[in-house]
Amino acid sequence: MKIATLDTFQQQFGQCIRNQAVSINEPNFLPKRAEKLYQSLVKNNVSAFVNQCFPICQSLINPDVWQQLIAAFIQSNHLQSPYFIEINAQFVQFLNDICQNQSLHFELPMFFDQLAHYEWVELFVDTLPNGDNLPFLPNLSLNNTVQNLHYAWSVQQIGKDFLPTKPCDTFLLVYRDNYHKVKFSLINAMTYLLIDFIQHLGDNRSDSFCDFDDGCFKDSEALMMSFAKRIDYPDVSILLNFADSLIDDLTNQGVFIKINH
Repeated sequence: MKIATLDTFQQQFGQCIRNQAVSINEPNFLPKRAEKLYQSLVKNNVSAFVNQCFPICQSLINPDVWQQLIAAFIQSNHLQSPYFIEINAQFVQFLNDICQNQSLHFELPMFFDQLAHYEWVELFVDTLPNGDNLPFLPNLSLNNTVQNLHYAWSVQQIGKDFLPTKPCDTFLLVYRDNYHKVKFSLINAMTYLLIDFIQHLGDNRSDSFCDFDDGCFKDSEALMMSFAKRIDYPDVSILLNFADSLIDDLTNQGVFIKINH
């Protein structure tokens, strides 16, 4: 009797789990009952993680289609990790790929992958490890958990009562505040560009007015002058007029963090 090697068994077992309904027709493989048990365990666990993270996405499509999506996700090469945080991130990438390519013909709403990302990012921010904030002014730093996001759809409004038919550029900040709560803040395009500029200060130092050894700007005016140069904005006075109020607002929200010297 031929006995499968460990490598062969592991490959067959992985194929059995991924393919779900497909059995391995080998005499020395697992009994069919055991195959179905393992297939069910994996599907139930993945489904539980995905269902919890994407309730709005799940509510917008037929339950059978949702289960078919999860089955296709398990069968795909996107599912690589057993950890629930990574499983949900991989599901977002899976949805992005099928929405962009329409390869599996699920006929999902055009906004579906971006809505999934919007739902997932809350979990991502909530589980980010504590890190060092990014100083950019002598008394202020950027919250290290900030996710500066641009969506082509108004994802924050989507639900059973609102299904958009046209794209709408939407800019959002998602971050943990001083009380360790995940917050969502709707911003405009200029604020999005400013946060992006601050997040990439290390890339921009060659054309910045960095007057401190640690790379900070000496004040908000220097920050805005460098920002205007970076985005080729014609009238820096317009930016200077709203700079202080914007910085105060973002500080009050917890996007910017005061530095205690």
